[in-house]
Parts: sequence; C-alpha cells; structure tokens
Amino acid sequence: MSGIVDVLTRITARSEGRAIPIRGGSSFAPDPEEVIGIATIKIVTEEQIQAIAYGRLDNEPTLLVRMNPISRDITDLAPFADFVGEWATRVEHNRGFGRIWVPHRDTIDALDILGHRYMRNENAPESVRRMGQICRIAAHEAKFPDQQFVADARALLTTHTTTGLCPAEEGHLGALLVWFDPSIKDKLQASRAEIRTPASGVLINAPDQPDDEAAERCRHAIKNGSVVERESAEEELTEILTRAVTREWELMVAARQAFISLALPTSGLADLVKRSNVRVARSLENGFFETRAPERIALELEDMNAGDALAEVATLETDPLYRVQAIHEGRVIGGTVKGVDQPTAGRRPCHITVTSDQEVMRLRAGDKIQCAGSNVTGVVRAIGHVETGGFSLDVEISNGFRSYNILSIGTPVFLIKSAYANIRTRIFNEVRDREPWTFYADRAPAVPSTAPSPASPLEIAAGRRRA
Repeated sequence: MSGIVDVLTRITARSEGRAIPIRGGSSFAPDPEEVIGIATIKIVTEEQIQAIAYGRLDNEPTLLVRMNPISRDITDLAPFADFVGEWATRVEHNRGFGRIWVPHRDTIDALDILGHRYMRNENAPESVRRMGQICRIAAHEAKFPDQQFVADARALLTTHTTTGLCPAEEGHLGALLVWFDPSIKDKLQASRAEIRTPASGVLINAPDQPDDEAAERCRHAIKNGSVVERESAEEELTEILTRAVTREWELMVAARQAFISLALPTSGLADLVKRSNVRVARSLENGFFETRAPERIALELEDMNAGDALAEVATLETDPLYRVQAIHEGRVIGGTVKGVDQPTAGRRPCHITVTSDQEVMRLRAGDKIQCAGSNVTGVVRAIGHVETGGFSLDVEISNGFRSYNILSIGTPVFLIKSAYANIRTRIFNEVRDREPWTFYADRAPAVPSTAPSPASPLEIAAGRRRA
C-alpha cells in the first residue's frame, strides 16, 4: 500500500471508528482440527518464561506459573511438555496438519529460546527435550513467508486491516482490538488506555502497578524469607503472573475471533498449506537440526524466497484488492486479448496477443506468466508499444490450450509472473563438491595466467564442436 493510500485509509478508519479491511482474501487457511494456543510471560532481563497459558482455543486454558524459572529444577515444565508432546504426535500422524496460535511475535521468540535451552539438555527429562524440539520447529517454521503452521494474531490483523492508529501504536494488540469492538465509542482514547499495559509477554512496571518489581520482591522472599513470608510471596506471585498471562491469552483469543470475523476468502492456499505441512511433518519425524553448513543455509534461503513468491502469487490470484495495487505498480498486467493464433483448436502451438494501457509494466521477454483465475500459463515472447498508448505482449501458451474462456478475442485477463518454486538441491550439492570456495571461502581462488591462444574464438569453438 502506498504512503498516501495508507494515510487516507487511516483517516477513514478514525472517522468511522472501525478497522477497515485492506485485503480481499486471507493469507492464512482455515484452522485445521489440531489447533492450540500458547501465551507466555517472560522475565525480560533473563529471557526466561515465568508463566504459560496453553490449551485448545475452544476451552479454558491451562495456566502454568513458575516460582523460580531461573532454577535448574525444571519439573514445573512437565505438564506443558506433556501437552505439547501429545499434540505434536497427533500432528505428525496427520502429516503435519496442525496450528499454533500466539498473540504476537514475542511469544514465538520466547518459545524459540525455551526450545534452545532444553532440546538437547541431557539433564532434562525426555518429554522436556521433546518439547524443546517442538518449540524450535515452530519458531523455525514461522520464518517462512508461506508457512501456515504458526498464526501470529497481531501480524494477521495488521496485514489484513488498517485502524485509525499510527503504525507504531498498532504494534499493541490490545489497542488494535479496540477498533474491532463496536461497543466502544471513543476508539482513540480507549486504544491509548490499552497501550499503558504491555501486550508483549512481559509484566507491567508502572508507578501505580509495579508488577515486575513486585514479582522480583516475591522471588527474593520465596528464596530467603520465613515460612510465612514464603507462603505470602508465592500467593502474591501466583496472582500477578496468572493475571498477566490470562490477559495475553484473552487478547490472542479475541484477535483470532476478530480475524475470523473478517470472513475473507481462503481459496488458492492449498499449495502453501501442503508445503508448510511437509516441512513440519518432516521436522517432527526427524527432529530439529540447526542449519549451519553454508550450502544448506543457501538452500534454506532459496526455499524461503520460493515461499515468498508462491505466497505473493496466491494472493494476487485470489485477492482483487491486492491485485489492483499490484496493477498500479506494474507487478500484474491487466489487459485484453486482442488476438489468438491457434491453428488447431485445443492444440499447440498457441499464441495470444494481450494489450494494456498501463503506464508501468515489470514483465520482460522470457518471463513465465499465468492468467489469474485459470489454468492458462505461458511465456512472454515479445513486448511492443501501442500507438494509442500502453503496450502489447505476445504470449506463447504452454498450458490450458482448451481454456476458450481465456483464449478468446476480447477477454479481459490479468497476467501474473509465475513463482519459481523449484529448490535446486542437486545443483547446490554439485557446486559444493566441485567448487567448495563458492560457499566456504571469502573470495574466489586465484587462477594462474596462461599465454593467450593464437587461434581466434571462432576457431576454438569450431575445434570443440562435436562432429
């Protein structure tokens, strides 16, 4: 969305007192059967989780409060570890069909650190190590642009709607949700009242509500106080953490419901769901292993780039609002079929000529394209200009020869550059074996100079040509 459009949309949202959808389709598929939620509260200075709310989203959450999360005694994590392990086993049996809802990205980061601490901890029980593996798998999968496994409630709302807040204020999930509640009249004041209390998985530490300082005081009393002081401190700490983590859970549930209430179409996401499920199922079966080898990192980055391209194409195919924006930017060509050259109906060869009056066009000759809403794909063979303005494209059709609803003169079409999603594992491995400096050296090796050949390039080429 351009800057001016974003500003105007926010002005409209503020004047109407509601969140305005900016997408015509969802980037996330509907929840599968195995869906759970996790919310956390951490100690900021130690990056240790001190409270967890978890469970199925249609039930009340199970609350886990840790009196001393810095301690080496991790038996208090056993209930959470057992729950996550049983859920992951069902997801693995369902070939990766599962989902974790979290309130925001901070929860994903907290689970990633939790997993990093325990997945290979030899002093931890097997169930806790398994939990660590699952947390790392979820956090790693969340990095892929096309993933459908981890639902970040705040990110989903901010990418599909705009409110009357500035972008920085929208980073607070509580303030964001105010704009989905029609019963609140003064949205701006209510949002800024919400911002006073953190919604990032930490305790509030305000002058009139110093929960973070109180929690530290309680832990000191639990460690060094008398029996009566310890009991009182444990009760106070439990109340503080329960209140905080319950609020995080309620924000997540409300955000999920707000996203579902948008009722955005979810078509065109099957390939993304399949790719995400395959990655998750493979990791759950084989375990999580950090990518360290340079060629593996390169492959993973290419997989992420391919997922980004696939997600972009899926959105352009199914989301008319997003497609209009892409047309203005030249990433999609909206035009009309002006000519069809197909000597034999339903057979190769087949060429179509598409004209468009767009001012910006980012396709190039040789680009593979697809027609939105159809199975027609092809290759741009030539680009020319039209005297009245705009340009024309000669497209060689490679699939969909019998789609006469597209291959007809006068048909409006939207041409989208196809996503390249072929991860070149064999090529990367071959490069690693033949030219390891490509991945492991800072610079290319020096090539010794040789005397130039007296023969001309044409003579050299002729000599190497096969008979």
